[in-house]
Amino acid sequence: MRARFAVIAFFALTALGCEDDARD
Repeated sequence: MRARFAVIAFFALTALGCEDDARD
């Protein structure tokens, strides 16, 4: 459960980071 949450959180953070980079 914790591992899955970590993966989802990492994926979300990466997606947000990519979006930020694309916007900037």
